[in-house]
Amino acid sequence: MLNPTLFAEVNGTLSTEIEDYEWATLATVEVQGLNYPVSQTVAPLADGSFSASQLQPGLHQISVIAQGHVQYSSLVELGAGANILDLIALVPVQE
Repeated sequence: MLNPTLFAEVNGTLSTEIEDYEWATLATVEVQGLNYPVSQTVAPLADGSFSASQLQPGLHQISVIAQGHVQYSSLVELGAGANILDLIALVPVQE
């Protein structure tokens, strides 16, 4: 079986109402391919931005786990080249 050509990239930014949230140490973003089983887990940068490259175009599940927030999950269609997501506003857990 031949491996598909990986030439899609996804870029996004996370936001929260929690002040001074430490994205790089408290959050992870997983990008999981549904058409071809390629998965990447990345840590956001200090400003909440993230990027995953070398992905196959097609359907992907984007999951965000961030301490103190409700887990976020969304299905996105990635085209060839760069794909920029809308701002992902996370919901803080009510205690």
